[in-house]
Amino acid sequence: MTELYPYPTPNLVALAHHEAGRAVASYALGRGASIKFIALCHDDHDARLGCVFEGEDLVTTTEGIEAIITENYAGRAAQLYLSDELSSMGEAWAEHKEAMAIELQAQLPPDPARTDRLRTVAEEIVTARWSQVEALAAELLEHEVLDRHE
Repeated sequence: MTELYPYPTPNLVALAHHEAGRAVASYALGRGASIKFIALCHDDHDARLGCVFEGEDLVTTTEGIEAIITENYAGRAAQLYLSDELSSMGEAWAEHKEAMAIELQAQLPPDPARTDRLRTVAEEIVTARWSQVEALAAELLEHEVLDRHE
């Protein structure tokens, strides 16, 4: 049995926009082909949630790692663009993604301006492509799971 992500509807809408923002950013950064699927649901046989990429753990270049960080920031940017504030779930998710970004940045040469630069890029992508984010979020809310071919 498939269940929607276990949050109330407003949080599900925010989550759909978060994942859509990540996916749109990945295409803008040239990584869209590596998306396996985007999902808002899970079941007992196939736990799937989020924007999942193939081979993400194999990315080792500065450019690739920065793209992953930017995609994560784009998810947060999409949530903020949607509502100007993060829900408690959104805050927790943002903190989780921030911890991931810090962990990823530890693999790179030091760059004190990196975080601000990548956040700015993420916000610019989301703003410039908001109609794509909204369309993808709507599809995700309707179908729960989208693979790279949809």
